[in-house]
Amino acid sequence: MWPRFATFSPLRCSFCDKPKEQVEQLLAGPRGVYICNTCVDCCQQTMQKEQEKQPVTPPS
Repeated sequence: MWPRFATFSPLRCSFCDKPKEQVEQLLAGPRGVYICNTCVDCCQQTMQKEQEKQPVTPPS
Protein backbone atom coordinates (compact mmCIF):
# COMPACT_ATOMS: atom_id res chain seq x y z
CA MET A 1 0.00 0.00 0.00
CA TRP A 2 1.20 3.50 -0.85
CA PRO A 3 2.01 5.84 2.00
CA ARG A 4 -0.57 8.60 2.45
CA PHE A 5 1.98 11.30 1.68
CA ALA A 6 3.16 9.75 -1.57
CA THR A 7 1.92 11.53 -4.66
CA PHE A 8 2.22 10.60 -8.27
CA SER A 9 2.93 13.51 -10.54
CA PRO A 10 3.02 12.65 -14.23
CA LEU A 11 5.70 14.26 -16.32
CA ARG A 12 4.57 17.55 -17.86
CA CYS A 13 6.00 20.54 -19.66
CA SER A 14 7.26 23.14 -17.19
CA PHE A 15 6.25 25.93 -19.58
CA CYS A 16 2.75 25.08 -20.87
CA ASP A 17 1.87 22.49 -18.21
CA LYS A 18 0.70 19.88 -20.75
CA PRO A 19 1.21 16.27 -19.64
CA LYS A 20 3.57 14.00 -21.53
CA GLU A 21 0.63 12.18 -23.12
CA GLN A 22 -0.56 15.38 -24.86
CA VAL A 23 2.72 16.31 -26.56
CA GLU A 24 4.89 14.65 -29.20
CA GLN A 25 8.15 14.97 -27.27
CA LEU A 26 9.13 16.01 -23.78
CA LEU A 27 12.77 16.94 -23.20
CA ALA A 28 14.26 16.77 -19.73
CA GLY A 29 16.45 19.58 -18.48
CA PRO A 30 18.32 20.07 -15.23
CA ARG A 31 16.61 19.85 -11.84
CA GLY A 32 13.34 18.36 -13.02
CA VAL A 33 12.54 20.95 -15.70
CA TYR A 34 10.85 19.66 -18.85
CA ILE A 35 9.97 21.34 -22.15
CA CYS A 36 7.74 20.00 -24.92
CA ASN A 37 8.31 20.21 -28.65
CA THR A 38 5.56 22.86 -29.02
CA CYS A 39 7.24 25.17 -26.52
CA VAL A 40 10.63 24.57 -28.16
CA ASP A 41 9.11 25.61 -31.51
CA CYS A 42 7.59 28.72 -29.94
CA CYS A 43 10.94 29.68 -28.36
CA GLN A 44 12.72 29.09 -31.65
CA GLN A 45 10.31 31.37 -33.52
CA THR A 46 10.61 34.08 -30.87
CA MET A 47 14.40 33.96 -30.95
CA GLN A 48 14.41 34.10 -34.75
CA LYS A 49 12.14 37.18 -34.73
CA GLU A 50 14.40 38.89 -32.19
CA GLN A 51 17.46 38.06 -34.28
CA GLU A 52 15.83 39.51 -37.40
CA LYS A 53 15.25 42.81 -35.54
CA GLN A 54 18.98 43.23 -34.87
CA PRO A 55 20.91 45.18 -37.51
CA VAL A 56 23.35 43.18 -39.58
CA THR A 57 26.90 44.45 -39.27
CA PRO A 58 29.29 43.63 -42.09
CA PRO A 59 32.44 41.74 -41.16
CA SER A 60 35.51 43.92 -40.75
